Amino acid sequence: MSLHYEAAFFDIDGTLFSYKSYRYIPSALAAIKRFQEEGGKAFISTARCYALVKSFGTLNLGIRWDGVCAFEGGVVLADHQFLRNDRVPPSLMKRFCDLVIKEGYNAELLYPTTRYLLRPMEKWAKAYYSFFVDPVPSVRKYTDVPANGAILIGPESARATFEKAIPELEFNWFIDAGADVSMPSGRDKGAGVSLLLKHFGIPKEKAIAFGDSVPDVEMKKAVDKLVIVANGREEAKQAADLICPEIDEDGIAKTMDELVFSH
Repeated sequence: MSLHYEAAFFDIDGTLFSYKSYRYIPSALAAIKRFQEEGGKAFISTARCYALVKSFGTLNLGIRWDGVCAFEGGVVLADHQFLRNDRVPPSLMKRFCDLVIKEGYNAELLYPTTRYLLRPMEKWAKAYYSFFVDPVPSVRKYTDVPANGAILIGPESARATFEKAIPELEFNWFIDAGADVSMPSGRDKGAGVSLLLKHFGIPKEKAIAFGDSVPDVEMKKAVDKLVIVANGREEAKQAADLICPEIDEDGIAKTMDELVFSH
């Protein structure tokens, strides 16, 4: 193998997908395909749930991903099996859903292969889906099937209400209209990346990761080099091993050419 790295991990939003040009960056996809052709293994590492990775089209880019670290490390898949699959007990999820309805908000419930809304579109859901370009899921009532977690679609001002009523769950707002909801299980992208590397027998020193935001910083402990794109969050850039050009300026392809491929 003539590659400097055997494994490469890629965040989706702001890393492979640009909210500036609303597209997956072609040069980055071409670089990933070349990486795999030359013997490397390419992985997705995202805060999105696995069902949303699928519906967002990330699995239909002409790349056969070697594995997926989804839900910020709470769901990890490779070789058609789950290496990790965190679940919220139905009793807790029901309490959460009941409170969402009572407070007049909305929620997207997340499962390994599907996702759905608790209520029809309302102002908070409209605000959330106007920010993200995700397909809007169908509406269903909660059943007792254990979910990986949820997205609370409501304002951050609701934090105290939810944390007081359901202290067993963790609420992390990533925009004012949306919060990740999960068990406080110690999940993070670094743990998910480590699971995938262990599964394939690839040492940390042979792995590189690309991201743009604070959750991506957790990958630093699991790889040799963390690259944060210049269009990323300032907190993430401060923790990066390297800051590469913006993705719309072909930053990922240029950096892979420099750091990953042999010359």
